[in-house]
Amino acid sequence: MSIELGEWLADDCHVPLDLVTDVWFPGHSRLRHLCVPDRAGRTLHRHLLNAMEARPEITLITPLRVTGFEEGSDGICTVVAERPDGSRDEVRARALVLATNGYGANTELVRRHIPEIAEGLYFGGDHSNGDALQIG
Repeated sequence: MSIELGEWLADDCHVPLDLVTDVWFPGHSRLRHLCVPDRAGRTLHRHLLNAMEARPEITLITPLRVTGFEEGSDGICTVVAERPDGSRDEVRARALVLATNGYGANTELVRRHIPEIAEGLYFGGDHSNGDALQIG
């Protein structure tokens, strides 16, 4: 996570974040993992939903799976998204937050980016498949 993203989450969205110092995550050369105090994904999600609900200028469209996007010369992104029924939508936005998680469930990406743990057991969600890396 970038410093700017952490600051935005803490300062603008009021998400309580702590730097995780008791675990070194594979593939990381520095401590950079920020987490809510109880380290629960549902707590982070609740804080993010509360922040969005408090801002009428933010539109949350769910459930959608982003399959691609294109940044126009006018600074507006066109996002291509797929609904669970397979239908597709295009959404135009000035800003896009990709909440795609990581790629721990994608053994090919793990092998490519963190080969030292390629044979390790993965205990995360099956949707951590590297969508953001594949989208671009």
